Amino acid sequence: MSNQVPGQLETAQWLQSQGLNYTQISEVIGVSVGTLYRWFSPEAAERDRASSRAYKQRNKGTCIDC
Repeated sequence: MSNQVPGQLETAQWLQSQGLNYTQISEVIGVSVGTLYRWFSPEAAERDRASSRAYKQRNKGTCIDC
């Protein structure tokens, strides 16, 4: 699922080619640095999602207060 506005990725890529860093790009196009990280590193984003799924599965049904 993506809420990406058409052209944002292309704009981000162009800004990166102009030497801007993730923080600067995020301020210009209005997305978080984490979003840029996922756009530019889809393999890393998938690893993060897999790690999150594994964590949720391990802790499924576990109540902090019990």
